[in-house]
Amino acid sequence: MPSVVFKKVETCIFILQIIRQAGPSTKDSVLRAGHVILDDDRFATVLLAEIANAAGRIEENWESAPELSALIFLTQRVLSVSTSTRVRDLCLAQLSTLRITSFKWVTLVREQASYSDTDTHRNDSIARSTYLALICVSTFDIESPVLEQILEIERNASVWIQCCMMIHDRKGLLEMTPGCLLQILYDRWQIVSYRSYRVLALNVVHKKKQAIDLAIKEAWAAYHSDSPWSVAPGGGNHWLVTGDRSLLVHFNLLTAELLINGRPLARLPSDYESHKTYRTLFGQSPVDVMPSELPGMQFSGQRKHTGQTIHLGKESIPGSEDFDICVRAFSEEHRVREFVPVRLLTGAFPDAFVEDYAHWYDLDGGYVEFCPVKDPWQASSSHWRLQQKRPGQNGWCLVKGEVSLVNIRSQTAGSLFSILQPIERASRLHCKFHTSSSTLEIDMPRLRLSFSLQSGQHSSIRSRQYRGMKIDPDQSLGTLVGLRSKLILLHENDHSRKVLIPDGAVTWVKNGGHVAVNIGWQAVSKLHVYSVDNQLGRLVDNGSLQSKLTLCYLHAVTSFCVPDVLTKKTGTEQSLSILRSASMRSFSQLTPENISILVELARLTPVRKYYPANERVMQSVEWQNLGCLVHHDDFRERVQAIIDQDSRMRMFYPHSQRNEPTLPVSDKELLQRDRIRSSSFRTSGFGAEGHTSTFDGPYTERGRNHQSEGFSRVFTLCKTIHEGTLHSGRTITDQDLLSHIWGFLCLPEEVHGPAMVVEKATVKHDATWLLDPVDFVSAHWCSIHQLLRSGTTRPNKHQVMIWLSVLAFSDKIPMAVLETFAAFYVIPTMAACRPPSRPSFQPTKGYALNKNVLKCQIQSVTRDRTPESLDRPNRGEKYGAFKLRIAKKTQRNRAQALNNFIAGLCTQWPTSTPSAPNSQGSPKFEDYYNSQEAMAIVRKSFSEWYDNGELRGYLTRVASVFFWSTSTSCGRALAAVFYASSTSPAKTRIYFN
Repeated sequence: MPSVVFKKVETCIFILQIIRQAGPSTKDSVLRAGHVILDDDRFATVLLAEIANAAGRIEENWESAPELSALIFLTQRVLSVSTSTRVRDLCLAQLSTLRITSFKWVTLVREQASYSDTDTHRNDSIARSTYLALICVSTFDIESPVLEQILEIERNASVWIQCCMMIHDRKGLLEMTPGCLLQILYDRWQIVSYRSYRVLALNVVHKKKQAIDLAIKEAWAAYHSDSPWSVAPGGGNHWLVTGDRSLLVHFNLLTAELLINGRPLARLPSDYESHKTYRTLFGQSPVDVMPSELPGMQFSGQRKHTGQTIHLGKESIPGSEDFDICVRAFSEEHRVREFVPVRLLTGAFPDAFVEDYAHWYDLDGGYVEFCPVKDPWQASSSHWRLQQKRPGQNGWCLVKGEVSLVNIRSQTAGSLFSILQPIERASRLHCKFHTSSSTLEIDMPRLRLSFSLQSGQHSSIRSRQYRGMKIDPDQSLGTLVGLRSKLILLHENDHSRKVLIPDGAVTWVKNGGHVAVNIGWQAVSKLHVYSVDNQLGRLVDNGSLQSKLTLCYLHAVTSFCVPDVLTKKTGTEQSLSILRSASMRSFSQLTPENISILVELARLTPVRKYYPANERVMQSVEWQNLGCLVHHDDFRERVQAIIDQDSRMRMFYPHSQRNEPTLPVSDKELLQRDRIRSSSFRTSGFGAEGHTSTFDGPYTERGRNHQSEGFSRVFTLCKTIHEGTLHSGRTITDQDLLSHIWGFLCLPEEVHGPAMVVEKATVKHDATWLLDPVDFVSAHWCSIHQLLRSGTTRPNKHQVMIWLSVLAFSDKIPMAVLETFAAFYVIPTMAACRPPSRPSFQPTKGYALNKNVLKCQIQSVTRDRTPESLDRPNRGEKYGAFKLRIAKKTQRNRAQALNNFIAGLCTQWPTSTPSAPNSQGSPKFEDYYNSQEAMAIVRKSFSEWYDNGELRGYLTRVASVFFWSTSTSCGRALAAVFYASSTSPAKTRIYFN
């Protein structure tokens, strides 16, 4: 049997078309033939009863909105046609019921929108609530006299205004096309709005009805009406206004537009919505706001949020660019609460009490309430509360009934953390004291562990998960030596032990001769529990593959050359025993966690490759930062066998995702070579059986090139120092040596004088001497001479030999310079050649007077006004010719004055403090140059040249002593006699017969 589905929009439009058809007229009635039956009281009564029954069936299902709309149209049609007073009253009552139902749907869907997590879902909910609002306002589409009676009732008028405000604010979300039901409802709403605005204006302005105030209160939870409404000046009679200068509210009766101080309702600024506090309290749902009247608050919510009126503001954080969102909530019970920013509590409580709770300060109760972050607005007496201690006691305490939280900065919490720190952070320990039982409860939610401590002198920390067990005072295990992240429990009766190890990334650092192994902290972690089997000398896992692999890896990284006390094996041997066991092959599929540990185990086999790959003469090895005996070639082989088995088992799981790990690859020949070489350090069953002498061969030494230049340089210098006699493989004159040394000292910008001390500890082997020793050695020549010459403070010959060997091998310093250093050490007469006592020298500037340099320097202090400036042009001489003549004359006289000045200076050289030459005759030097500044320049240059000349003289003596010391014995004697008494930098001549 065919049936009509009233939930479809098409059905509603079809009914609307039928009831609006005119049809043929009748002779004895103003009604059309198709409408006469509606004037029958009995038919109309039955029809309205069926409409009521249909409305009752869909009352709780807002998705039946098209059906409700059809029922409204039918009821309105009966009301417009029937002449019976009783039927008309039934129609008005039915419309009131339908209005209540539709408005209830509007409120329900609107509330759902406020809790939406995404903008898409929220916009869909808002669009549905706007559609339902159009259906609700359609119940007001009745004759004007009746409409006036309905709007006289404040509740009805408030419903009308609320729905109109929703339609005005959200009409942009409606998808209206010509001829659709939405467009029909929207057009009819505009007609009714025009018919009703004068009635509303009369009721609100003259009759002082509260309809608009009630409606705005629902849309704006913080709204308070203190002044009456009036017609806005200059805005026509459809604009009403109320308020004062601080808060002026306008309302348009035609469009339902609401303006606050001239601005419409709005969302919070983006910096509010992106703040962490906003996401904690409101999630992803936007909040429609209005200006706030509270001091310090900028916004207030349009509607109540979870039954509370909210105000929001912003407060800057001192010393930071960030800010806190201030939230104040007013409940229906008139309790006022303020949100406490998380940063104020960070570090004062365990992390979970800061991160997993929203904190509200109750202004009436004087306490801070910790609301779960999943329901941050709901207050309850069962929540944790931070409140002041009892009268007479200072401070605050966090309590929940008879349970109080121990301060994490207290001595009690510190003592407990010192015991539990191997497996948990201090900020993750929850220490709760139960007043009634005098019991301290220690919770570790991350590891799902808890302990209890009963008050008393000999009480132990007992586990609540492992009955009868307590924390063992002796935390040594006899294996897994160096593992810090573990906790050992002891049974109070049979003294059996368990070791608790958290899951996580394994890291290690060198600690003396062993390693310290730690397990990285992670927010969510499980616990591995191993029983200690003293009889068989092992740790017993829980049977899972992950537990076995974790134990296997920890044994490997904590391995040492000495066997463990418990297992009687090294960690490497115990780890390989677990990998080789049949229990490791009892699995159906490897999980990603299993594969991750297997890959780490495989990396304990060093990666060995030829370098370069084509020559096969050297190898490169990639090691973990662990002991050499920890690495074993068998790790990768065993891991590969397990992974191969997993690959074969995947045929039974065709839909599982294949995740083939990549293991390190080594050259097989190099692995075999390592097995043979390391077999001497292995035990039977773990590598000792790999020993063989089959591949042994004679060793070919590499250091055969004894005639290399570097070898010769080192040999010559060491022989000189060791025997105390100069040995040079080449003949060099004193002038050539002087040139080599002077060129070497010209490399730095400055050579320090002998006052710059070079420590004795500097003369030693250091790899930095191989890089770039030139700058230091050349700049500290004088100091090195002072250090190496005869004396009790100089380094011993072995130190000097190794130092000179490193310098010679670096090939950065000329051999002549190194031989001179050796001469400083072995030739006693070198002690007489003392460096000049000057702070520093600049050899690059020369050691003799340079006229050209002086002329260039003095040119910078010429005078602008000269005697020629007073000359006048000759009669009939043109100005240009006059200027040219004066310029040439000035240039000629200035050059002559400078030449005379330089000549006078040359007569004074060598000296470090020249005086100004006398200017006799014309032209005078001071007429063309600033004589004081010129002499300052001259004295500076003379001083540098003179100091460099002394340095040159000192080097000349050094070169001569070196030359004659490498010549005949007669020459050595003459040099010794002369230089024993000569320390002057003046030129010296030696005559030989």
